[in-house]
Amino acid sequence: MAEWIYYADWLLATGHSPRGPLGWRERMGIWLKRRAMTISATRIRNRLAGSGLVHGAAVDLADIIDHAQPHLAPDHHGEAILTVGSACGKSRPAPAG
Repeated sequence: MAEWIYYADWLLATGHSPRGPLGWRERMGIWLKRRAMTISATRIRNRLAGSGLVHGAAVDLADIIDHAQPHLAPDHHGEAILTVGSACGKSRPAPAG
């Protein structure tokens, strides 16, 4: 769920949405919203970390999109880029060391 929210904001902020490029006020609003969401998500994740009910890592949207780019264009609208990017990122072997 969080991936989709971050992705929708990324589409708006980068001008990949059907609305096209945003003005500076709209970009500032998205930045403030993203900052507040990150702070809230970190607080919730930290509180629930001991229960084992949440995964400790935060959503790294840039990493997910990077993993999907060989297969889908970054402006491919929809959940496919998130699904492909997440699957490709998890299939890579862990670094040695």
